[in-house]
Amino acid sequence: MRMIEKEQGVTLVELLTVVVLIAVLAGMAALSIDFLRKEQLSSQTKELLAALQEIRVDAKTLGPSTALPDMRGIGIRLVNRNEYVTFKFNDCDRDYVYDIDTCSGSTREEADAETRTFPASVMVQRLAGGVLIDPANAVAEDIRIFDRFGMPRKSDWSADTGANLILVLQHTGFNYGKCIMISTNTVREGKWNGTTCTEQ
Repeated sequence: MRMIEKEQGVTLVELLTVVVLIAVLAGMAALSIDFLRKEQLSSQTKELLAALQEIRVDAKTLGPSTALPDMRGIGIRLVNRNEYVTFKFNDCDRDYVYDIDTCSGSTREEADAETRTFPASVMVQRLAGGVLIDPANAVAEDIRIFDRFGMPRKSDWSADTGANLILVLQHTGFNYGKCIMISTNTVREGKWNGTTCTEQ
């Protein structure tokens, strides 16, 4: 007696089940990627915030020393979208202006400079007049120095009064953003909504 072989095939129900499973897995993967981007952005924002708070406190507690007799404060310089430098402002020509001076060997008046970088996927920009601007390293607006009272000052030592300095951090290809506001009295984190920085 001969056995009849069944034809092998895929039913419509099986095909739909596979399609639904693939769609669910793709959705979970997209959510995971968004979650990881948000976490990376939050982590980098907290790191920059901590660096700013640390140099503000150090500016109030550390003073001139034998090695740095003309230290006026501690600052941050935004180099580009992915890099910044923290430094002690050693005003070697004693003019209360952070610049490049011959008395410091034709270099910036920076001591104990420490360069820090963001991952390539995270960028920092400065908000000015409602527009995000890439840091340019030498622009005065990309430099803030905290004096011995913890007050933020510009490179010409003028008081940073009026509008806050707002730094916006974003993940490339992702609308979500974080921001840091540097005002006369505080350095605090906020949420970037695409146009303004609001406190969390």
